[in-house]
Amino acid sequence: MELNRLILNYLAASEALREHTNYQIITLYSGQPFRAEFFHETKVNFSPNLRSFMRGLRHYTLHHKLPLSITQFIVQQDHTLRGQVLLSICALREYESYWEKSGKAYLHSLSDEIEIAEVLAQHKNAISSVYDWLATRQKELHREELAELGHLQRQLRSEGRRIRKELSKTEENTRIAT
Repeated sequence: MELNRLILNYLAASEALREHTNYQIITLYSGQPFRAEFFHETKVNFSPNLRSFMRGLRHYTLHHKLPLSITQFIVQQDHTLRGQVLLSICALREYESYWEKSGKAYLHSLSDEIEIAEVLAQHKNAISSVYDWLATRQKELHREELAELGHLQRQLRSEGRRIRKELSKTEENTRIAT
C-alpha cells in the first residue's frame, strides 16, 4: 500500500512539474528563442515514448490501480538481499485508451513484466538533466538581472543595518530622556 502511494505521488508530481514548467516557459519566454531552446532540450532528454508512457501510467494508476505483479527478493552473491518490484505490462496493455501513440509503441516494446525502479530511474534522470540544464541556462540568460538583484540585496541589507542602528540610538535617547 505504501509503495503504491509513493509511486502514485511520484507520477502525479512529475506530471504537475512538467505542466507547471511548460506553462512558465511559454508565459515568460513568449516570442523568445529560449522557448524553442527549452522544448528542444526536453525532446533531447526525454524519448517521446518514455514521456508518453509515464503520462499513461500516471493516468492508469490514478483512475485504476498500480498494476504491480510481484515483489521479488533476490539473494545476491555477497549474501545481501535485493528487492525488486515488477510492473505488469500485460495489465497495462488491456487499457489501450490510456495510451498515446508513442506510449503504445513503448508499451508494446516491453516484456510482460518490467522492474518499475528501472523505468522510474530513467524518467528521474531525464527530469534531472532537463532541470540542471534549465538552471544553468537561466543563470546565463539572466546574468545581468541576477547581478543587479545581488547589488540591490546588498544595498537593502546595508540600509537595514543602518535603520536598526538608528532605531537603537533613538530607543536609547528615549530611555535617557524619561
